[in-house]
Amino acid sequence: PHGRVLVAGGSDGTTGSPGDHALATVELYDPAAGQWAAGPALGAARSHATTTVLDDGSVLVAGGLGPDGSLATAERYDPASDGWHPVGSMATGRGFAAASSLADGRVLVAGGFATTEPVASAEAFDPSTETWHAVAAMPRASMLDTATTLADGRVLVAGNDARGTLYDPGTDEWSWTGALGTVRTHATAVTLPDGDVLLIGGTAAGNVETEAEIYDVATNTWQNTTDLPVATTSASAIVLPDGSVLAVGGANGTTPLAAAAIYRAATVPAPATPAETPAATPTAPATGPLPVTGTDILRLALLASLLLAAGWVAVGATRRRRA
Repeated sequence: PHGRVLVAGGSDGTTGSPGDHALATVELYDPAAGQWAAGPALGAARSHATTTVLDDGSVLVAGGLGPDGSLATAERYDPASDGWHPVGSMATGRGFAAASSLADGRVLVAGGFATTEPVASAEAFDPSTETWHAVAAMPRASMLDTATTLADGRVLVAGNDARGTLYDPGTDEWSWTGALGTVRTHATAVTLPDGDVLLIGGTAAGNVETEAEIYDVATNTWQNTTDLPVATTSASAIVLPDGSVLAVGGANGTTPLAAAAIYRAATVPAPATPAETPAATPTAPATGPLPVTGTDILRLALLASLLLAAGWVAVGATRRRRA
């Protein structure tokens, strides 16, 4: 509600177990001021936790890895008081889990790594009571998946298995999707304006991927789409006001990336061409990626809105590498 960006916990990047180097530090970015500031520390150092914005604007951070292994504890951040308080703990400590908000305000946390192995169990957090309750387990144990809430209220959990899974909170049941083209961890998922889900990048068989796929909700199948111009894992992605998708950062191996790219799905109608187009604006080819220079993301997003074809456009690098 306040428009700020919260970054909580994580790892300091030192070699070794991620939990051994977990952080409790918090930073807040104010886009109006264009500045970062230190925020109140977490109650426990944790890396690879789930972070979910609740309906009231507070933030739930759950699980993760700490110096003593997988964490079951959870904390809630109140932006009004600028403070954290502990909430109920999960039944199972888990890091690398998948989490997404449900239509009724609860938060689903599924799978993850629990002490020695991936788990299939799932739990839901009720913000009104700040407690957890068990829900149906996934049909397979998994970790490092993406989780995306669909328009019909179901949650798509996908990436690290040959097929994705769908959770229906109305029936408390899981079902399978069709087969993915590429099984991958550390991928990024984002919901497109038509309700389908774009899955990009990630790591497959030890290789950082450029491959992108779209989950078609109507047919319950996956379809390949144009590859990313740069291989990346753990990137960030958002839908821009014109319906295109901006993907930024991530990493290739141990190297953080400053790359950015914009994707326009074939189903997103291109806006009318402005009466005056800047001479420097490149014309997009019918298919495939188009390299564009520059560092002003807002300007490049405007250029991307002129594209008529589906595909990715490589845009200028961010000012700082980030993973």
